[in-house]
Amino acid sequence: MPLRHVHIAKTGGMSIRNTYPRLILDPNLDHGIDVILRYTKPEDRLFCVVRNPIDRLISFYKFQRLQDNQDKFNNYIEGFKNKTMNDVHRMFLQSQKNYVNVCHHVIRFSHLEEDLNHLLHQYSIPIKPLLHCNNSKIYENVSIKSITPDNLQWLLDFYKQDFEILDALDK
Repeated sequence: MPLRHVHIAKTGGMSIRNTYPRLILDPNLDHGIDVILRYTKPEDRLFCVVRNPIDRLISFYKFQRLQDNQDKFNNYIEGFKNKTMNDVHRMFLQSQKNYVNVCHHVIRFSHLEEDLNHLLHQYSIPIKPLLHCNNSKIYENVSIKSITPDNLQWLLDFYKQDFEILDALDK
């Protein structure tokens, strides 16, 4: 059974793609659960990587090279919350539970190499050093501490199931 990677934005997917290109469903596919399901074969065994969703949001913001500004960052979150954000960005920031529901294996970003190596070993895939890429640049004014209390509570509520998934994986 072939092992295939389902790429959730900002969870190490490009590092996995560059290190293990044969694990990718189709290198031309972008993120999105509908597209992934369209190209999955019944014999494929899917895995995904999950990450703290607030860290993922911050990483996505930085990846876009948006302003290192606390107010701009909170406005960005407001756009997500109020559904005025670009649909493509909303798709990238959707709950990871949608992906987890179709994956046979779920590994943690916080233990990426350890969990990935364990999974690869189960499928007798030779282990290689992970090629890290897509690292976000350093921002001084954009972090979890810069999120307003209202925005933070909304994110905690919106990503409640993501946090439950992470908690279950850590047990």
